[in-house]
Amino acid sequence: MATAVQFSSYGNFSSDKFWLLLCVAIALLLSGFTYVIFRIRKRNKQMRDAACREAMENVKETTYTPQIFVEVPARYREVFVQTMEEDLNILNQALQEDRTRAVLSMLHRMHGALVAVGMTEFAQRCELLGRTGGLLGMEDELKKDIKELAQDLMRMVQWQHTI
Repeated sequence: MATAVQFSSYGNFSSDKFWLLLCVAIALLLSGFTYVIFRIRKRNKQMRDAACREAMENVKETTYTPQIFVEVPARYREVFVQTMEEDLNILNQALQEDRTRAVLSMLHRMHGALVAVGMTEFAQRCELLGRTGGLLGMEDELKKDIKELAQDLMRMVQWQHTI
């Protein structure tokens, strides 16, 4: 009867060529699968990055007519204006401090508020800039676009004060 020491001994293990070949084959298969998975992930990332860059180029070519003069319903106006002013202050501060998560969070939050009051163009800009920042990071060009959005939103908020 074989003991555990005999089974775990390298000499006994390597003398059995079938088991040795099986282990080598399994190791090769695993390394092949790992290589294929990493290549697929790398290709998907490259495709996603290319799609984001193309979307940003399309956005830059599109001229937005900001919905600055869309009136927020009276019953929501006070809360909307106050919240949007606070969110814009937080957004601008986060941009100055290079806090990417805070910027993305504020864009997401403002997107929801803008959808709720029917300002779809502003909401789409928030969503697109947030997704781009999440995928590509906060590049200087993206920061510039976010600052432009913040300025347009501030003009809209100021106009809401006048009505």
